[in-house]
Amino acid sequence: MNQFSKQDQVLLQSIAKAHALVKEAQSTRSDKRAFMLTLWKAAAETEYVAFRIAATLGCEDYQPTNMDEDQGGDQLEIAEQLLKEAQKSLVKQPQESYDSVRKTVTILRKLYGAEEKGKKEDVPETIDE
Repeated sequence: MNQFSKQDQVLLQSIAKAHALVKEAQSTRSDKRAFMLTLWKAAAETEYVAFRIAATLGCEDYQPTNMDEDQGGDQLEIAEQLLKEAQKSLVKQPQESYDSVRKTVTILRKLYGAEEKGKKEDVPETIDE
């Protein structure tokens, strides 16, 4: 007999999809355009996972813990680890799972914002003559 309900299985699949997109983003770093697109997709999917967890497991009023601003290391690896933690804790500790997913959203948004800012800085200013 399967230990997860259908609802849990759907949520686990959504987390797995977000995890796969984070791994894909890691592999596309050398191609800035592909990296940006994959990073955006990963952030969007992770945001969707957070919504689904909140809506289906009753975490909508739960306030996740704050992220440490000074987290050293590769942010995508941290995001990947957080999603693994979210998968492990989903059934027994849904608030911890939600917390990990919200932290992942924050990391991915910050990364995308930094990449977007860097992209704008790479574009030369136009001079009207």
